[in-house]
Amino acid sequence: MSVPTDFTTQNLSGQFTLDKSKSSSLDEVFRLQGVGFVKRKAFGVASVTTYVHHHTTDGVEHLNLDNVATGGLPGVKERNPLNNVEASNEDSFFGKTKRTSRRTQINDLSSEWLKKAAWTDDTKEFGVIHLSSTGGEKKAWTAETAWGVQLVNGERHLVQAVDFTGPDNESLQVTTVYALVKVGVVEK
Repeated sequence: MSVPTDFTTQNLSGQFTLDKSKSSSLDEVFRLQGVGFVKRKAFGVASVTTYVHHHTTDGVEHLNLDNVATGGLPGVKERNPLNNVEASNEDSFFGKTKRTSRRTQINDLSSEWLKKAAWTDDTKEFGVIHLSSTGGEKKAWTAETAWGVQLVNGERHLVQAVDFTGPDNESLQVTTVYALVKVGVVEK
């Protein structure tokens, strides 16, 4: 389901399912990130539910993501204080990564591809949630990610747009599109 017009990047809280029919394939990005064949194939057939908790604590905006997949895949949890300070993370899917997170205006993104995406007028007004990630213990990769609302087939959807650079300078641009289950803070 699409998101309503009052759903903006000012508060992205809700429960969503990954809509693979509207999203790019992530298999090649995952391969270049060092995710093994079995995990990649399991993800390809799994249903993924994402719980987004967008809040402000002690004056700092946070975007917390809890991803739950079927098929025995471990869930990936992301804790993103939007303070533009580098933080380390380690999980069983991506391994060790480093990330900075912030709210920014679209014109301030370094990726021309992210700037040209089909962002809604309200996302252009309020800005996107920008994550800059690096990882890869043996071969380094980078990902510039923007979360916001885009028009997909004429409908408003929460979208994660990723401009990815692989260990051998491979350049991939992928978009994951989320179908709304419920707006607001949802406990899993």
